[in-house]
Amino acid sequence: MLRHAMYNLRGGFLVRPLTIALALGCAGAFLSWLEEEFPVASAWVPAVLFPSHADPQVAQVILAGIAASIMTVVSIVFAILLMTLTLASMQFSPRIIVSFSRDRVTQWTLGIFLGTFLYCMAALPAARSIPHPFAPVATVLGAMVLALICVGLLLFFIHHISQAISVNHIVDRIAVETEAMIDEIMPWPHLLNHHVEDAEPLRPKPKTECSDASVSMGEALSKVLSAWRQQTPYCQPTDFVFASFKSDGAVPLAMSGFVADHLRPAAIAAGVEIEKGQRFGLHNLRHSISHWLVNKGKVEPKTVQSMLRHSKIQTTLDLYTQGDSDEMSTAQQLFADAVDWCGLEKPTQVM
Repeated sequence: MLRHAMYNLRGGFLVRPLTIALALGCAGAFLSWLEEEFPVASAWVPAVLFPSHADPQVAQVILAGIAASIMTVVSIVFAILLMTLTLASMQFSPRIIVSFSRDRVTQWTLGIFLGTFLYCMAALPAARSIPHPFAPVATVLGAMVLALICVGLLLFFIHHISQAISVNHIVDRIAVETEAMIDEIMPWPHLLNHHVEDAEPLRPKPKTECSDASVSMGEALSKVLSAWRQQTPYCQPTDFVFASFKSDGAVPLAMSGFVADHLRPAAIAAGVEIEKGQRFGLHNLRHSISHWLVNKGKVEPKTVQSMLRHSKIQTTLDLYTQGDSDEMSTAQQLFADAVDWCGLEKPTQVM
């Protein structure tokens, strides 16, 4: 409960704008008090801006005008903006309004606008005619500076929102927020591209204990991978062997993309008959190597089992190897040669 409340307060529309607004409001009250207690504090203000430091009407007009203008702008801009975001959320994603309320640019903009209003309202009582005329000219100058800041911030805010409701920005922001939530819920170091030492591998849980084992690499494969390392830009010890170029090496190459763009066309070019819609992928290579090693290479099934990391040899023999037609013909001929045909002519081997 407490964690959920802190998360909402940290990212919501409450804490940051309210803090900024109260801070600027207190600054307006403090500066006006400081000028009244120490008149020398306003002596540096140019006389071109305020010819008379004892005319409260000018200060009152400026402060009241800035306060009224700021509230008018805030009301109109944010009302139109919320209507626009509502329409955009209906077309794209309801996350837009939530992301808008947690956007720091939005929070700072609203906080400074409201803070400028409170600054003027806090300084306005100091500009008075009785019992003695007083005009907090330095405080008024600060209000004018804040008004100029609000104008520039308004232009930047409109530009920022126009980009924030684009489809590309929405998708990227959702991805960033999702990754941030995953990092908060599961803080273990899983991003290998961050080069974290002793990082836990980003891989699914193996089906059996035998699946979680290393596989020896032959000299030919080692030479091929060494040559690839000289070509790929992602050749650091912590990089993926086959990294995604589209993601700047942050993630490994997607299996589906590799099969569609490389493996399947190469198999068809090599003469493998693959019908349209037929499943063909990396798993077919496991069947190919196990079948060839057992039937053609005459490798011991236990060795093939270790290479495929099967917990039971029946899986290797039953699912990953098939009978070879040449081997079956030879076996039949051996049996035929051993049979006593009682004077009959022995049949010849049909090839």
